[in-house]
Order: sequence, then C-alpha cells, then structure tokens
Amino acid sequence: MPNEIDAAPEGFTLTNQGRTFTPFATEPVLYKPLAGVNWPPTAYDPDSHLLYICANDRIGGASREAENSPPTHTESWMGGTFNLTNIPARGLFVAMDLTTHKIKWSQQWQYSCSAGSIVTGGGLIIHGRNDGRVVALDKDSGNKLWEFQTDAGVNGTASTFMHEGNQYIAIISAGSLYSTGKHGDSVWLFSLNGEMEPLVEASATSPAAPASLRPTAVAPVNVVEPIAGYTANLDSGRQIYTTLCTTCHGPTGEGGHQGGVPLIDKELNLGHIMTTATFGRNTMPGFATAYTREQLQDVGTFIVEEIMPTAKQ
Repeated sequence: MPNEIDAAPEGFTLTNQGRTFTPFATEPVLYKPLAGVNWPPTAYDPDSHLLYICANDRIGGASREAENSPPTHTESWMGGTFNLTNIPARGLFVAMDLTTHKIKWSQQWQYSCSAGSIVTGGGLIIHGRNDGRVVALDKDSGNKLWEFQTDAGVNGTASTFMHEGNQYIAIISAGSLYSTGKHGDSVWLFSLNGEMEPLVEASATSPAAPASLRPTAVAPVNVVEPIAGYTANLDSGRQIYTTLCTTCHGPTGEGGHQGGVPLIDKELNLGHIMTTATFGRNTMPGFATAYTREQLQDVGTFIVEEIMPTAKQ
C-alpha cells in the first residue's frame, strides 16, 4: 500500500504528505493508521516466488490535547486521540515478487481485504470476499477466472486436498466480526465435477458493486431495548469489553488503535449501546450473530456503569 496520501481530501490540508509516521499536535493531522497487511494467512508460490498479500488502505487522523501526561508503568498511554475519517477504505490484493521486492500485479476494491488465500499447483489463487464470493485468479496475472456466490461473507482461508484422484477446494462461508458482509455458518466443497449453481447472482446490492449502483434508500434500524427484568453480569461484560472492545475503544474508553469512537463525554444510554453493538454503525460491525442479547446487555451495562463514569472523570 502507498505510504503517503497522493491527494488531499476535500476540506483537509496534508502535513508531510500524510505519511504513516507523520507527527501530530493539537491540530488534527491525516495519515494512514489502518493501512497495511491484514492478519489473514498469506499464500506463497515457490515456483514464481510470488507472495500474495491481502492489505488495506485507510486514512485516519490524530491529534493530542494541549497538555499530555507522561505514560506510567501501570497505564496504557495513547498520547492523543485517534479517529477515522469518512473517506472510504479500499482493499488491496498484491502479488509481490520476493526476488526483486517489486509488485508484479495488484488489484483493489471498495471494501476491506479480510480473507486468507491459497495458491495451487495448477496456477490458481483461491480466496474469499466480504460479499460472499469465492474467487479464483490466475496466479501470474491476477485475472479472475471463476467465482461462486455463497450465502455469507467468505473470510476464512480455503483448503485443498485430493480424494480418489479428484482435487477439492473447501472453504468456510460465515462472515467475520471485523468485516462487512452477511454472517452465516456453512462449509462449501468445490471440484470440477460440481454441478450446483451459485446461491444468488451478483447484483447491484453487493458490496463489490460501484457505489453509484447501490440503492440509496436505507432501511431504518430497530432500537434494541434492554431486556426487562434481566440483571446484567458485569464480570461477563468486563470480559467481552476487554476481549473485543478495548482495541477500538481503548481500555478506559479513550479510543484505541483501531479507530473506535472515544466514550469520553458521550451521552449514551444502554439502549443506544445495545443497538449499535447489535447492528453496527459506520465502520463498526454488528455483533448480533456472535453474542446473545443478554451478553450484549452485559457489555453495554459494563460500559455505562464502569467505563463511561471513569472516562468522564
């Protein structure tokens, strides 16, 4: 991914061309805090020495308060406030030649690259997309040779094996907590003898479609009300917050490395938090398929009673 911003977004002035390690002060500065290689497994082809890299390019901003306290050995310290911008992210899939350290080919799309890939002896790159497609690319050129639409986001890494003389590709279609796309719970098995048609045809509602082709109407989100009579388990809420929320919102609600909204000076009630956690908002995914309503009430109550009062002090 480029280490700098090639053009200033409307309404912003670039400092240091928005390079990744641009210093920031009290005035917000744009840079690329979420740009680079993602965590899914990376495929390597020993014949061509190409490494196939899933990466993201995302612009954010940072600033600091007029007065900063030095860090201590008992507390985390961000040294400033991190925020995402409304500038869309793009996913990058890159073939890097490890003998020259040069990019042989690359392609991009309008959402994050959040899936691992494999390369086969027959010359195919197999990987998944957030919109539910399993895609096969030519390993030398990146040209798409085949795709199949499944029932949920494909963010796992495919496996390939031989059985009775036939090669098979197996992949999970389930979505991910950290990417856009439908959630599900299915495993797909492909071979040259397969006869099943894709579940749905690619359409203008797919995240892969150009923004100009997407529907402009947005369905209203139902408000999730707290469960009447349920006593939240604060220990459960603390565990979920520590495991899931800290990276984005910070250990004490000050905002984290992944761009979550700081919880400082926010007027949020339990219903607001549960609704956002259920359906997601902006770049935050929904967690309704990962946690029960009771668990979401646990973490929401923990935020209201433990995080927000501390953050406002």
